[in-house]
Amino acid sequence: MTAFFKTFYSMLFPPLCVSCEKRVENEDVVLCISCIKSIMLHSSFFCPVCEARVPPGEKICHGDAGYILAAATSYEQKAVRNLIHALKYSETREGAMLIAHIIFEYLKRVLPLSLLDFSEYIAIPIPLYKRKERTRGYNQSFLIAEELKKIFEMHGMMFPEIHTDIITRNTNTLSQTECQNIKERKKNISGCFSVSPIKIVEKKNIVLIDDVHTTGATIGEAVRILKQHGAKRIIALVCAKT
Repeated sequence: MTAFFKTFYSMLFPPLCVSCEKRVENEDVVLCISCIKSIMLHSSFFCPVCEARVPPGEKICHGDAGYILAAATSYEQKAVRNLIHALKYSETREGAMLIAHIIFEYLKRVLPLSLLDFSEYIAIPIPLYKRKERTRGYNQSFLIAEELKKIFEMHGMMFPEIHTDIITRNTNTLSQTECQNIKERKKNISGCFSVSPIKIVEKKNIVLIDDVHTTGATIGEAVRILKQHGAKRIIALVCAKT
């Protein structure tokens, strides 16, 4: 769409906040100022099992989880929930940029900018099943990773190289929202990922990037297969947790 027709379209159909439906001035920012200001950020990392706060540099209390959870905010907040939903199900790709900014602001609260060093990590967005990705037109986790990389580079900081070919989703599982409980979620996602090539994963630190951490079944399965192939430290970096 040309700039002229984009402006003309915006005049006919002014962009609305995806949460409260008030008009927004910038169509690339999909939440209004009020909704953005309402978002409460976390200030720590978490144990993915018991959700205990984990200070930077300390080990999690449930080491067998295999990863540390870095969740920027809470999924219970209406604006956050609607933002993620718009990105995943309403083709609102612009939401990835705002989500990336939310994550970056969260990381700044947990660690000083000078300590935000991911130079020894590689980044892996949680993959979708190929047919689902074709239907949706994109993988929201990859869009978030790309936007995070732009923000880091804008601040003159290194962001891990993004790999989309290390983990493959082999089965078209049900949406996790269709599962009734954690047991069903784990069964639904079990064995759905494979890793290739192995040498890239072995002895590597990894940032797994996703939109939301609910029960942890999906990320837990990705962690399991990565650890099986020699991955070292894993951080699950997400916009929100339930």
